[in-house]
Amino acid sequence: MKHHLPIGSALRLLRMQQGLTQTAVGELPGSVRQRSLSHWETGRTIPSLKNVVTFLDALHLDFHDLQNALDATAQGPAPTTIRIDELASKLDTLHERMVGIERRLSVVERRQVEQMATDLAEQEW
Repeated sequence: MKHHLPIGSALRLLRMQQGLTQTAVGELPGSVRQRSLSHWETGRTIPSLKNVVTFLDALHLDFHDLQNALDATAQGPAPTTIRIDELASKLDTLHERMVGIERRLSVVERRQVEQMATDLAEQEW
């Protein structure tokens, strides 16, 4: 049976805070292999101190960052991290699609869409 060990959870949190996948970390110069990182994060194996240092160096982090991540994971699961640049890109794409749709609408349809948008904006999220 595999258990999520504190070090694996902390490494996962640090990786996710950087907005990186395991594959992306594995592709960083001087980093650890993706497969090794996967094994550490899932608790299948425990990284050596040398590998922890290599991981931290590749992400430009230090032991204070690791300690903070260990503290955070000890308090329970971390909230989902959303990268602002990814969110902005998705919003831009959505806006472009909406503008394209709006150009094809008749005047009556535009009024209906504007009313729907107003109604949605007034709802609590």
